[in-house]
Amino acid sequence: MIDFGTATTFDILSKNGIYNGGLITPGVRLSLSTLSSLTALLPLIKLKKTKQIIGKDTISAINSGVYWGYVAMIDGLLKKIISTTKKKYKVILTGGLAHIFSNSLQYKSTINTNITLHGVVETIKYNKKLF
Repeated sequence: MIDFGTATTFDILSKNGIYNGGLITPGVRLSLSTLSSLTALLPLIKLKKTKQIIGKDTISAINSGVYWGYVAMIDGLLKKIISTTKKKYKVILTGGLAHIFSNSLQYKSTINTNITLHGVVETIKYNKKLF
């Protein structure tokens, strides 16, 4: 599961729902904010899906760089996870920017923006059984 939040997190789960570990990277909006706030002249932009890889001006260059940089990072990390574990995974995207990336990834993915809430509900159900 890949969650596009303040951090972009990768959570690796077994078929039985066992958590096997994960990865944490800076989130897209955090990267955009940091790029803008720690450079003298680069503006803060709202990320948009783009087909162009090379920007023609500052704003499109930032957009292309961040967008395709994250696509490459996600594809690269998924490839590395699969080759390291020798397992196939269902890729679930969640978080505010999941829809922007879903069709650009090399790996088939589904979007479930409510998966975190489903996890909370299941945790509550499980804990009620204990008490």
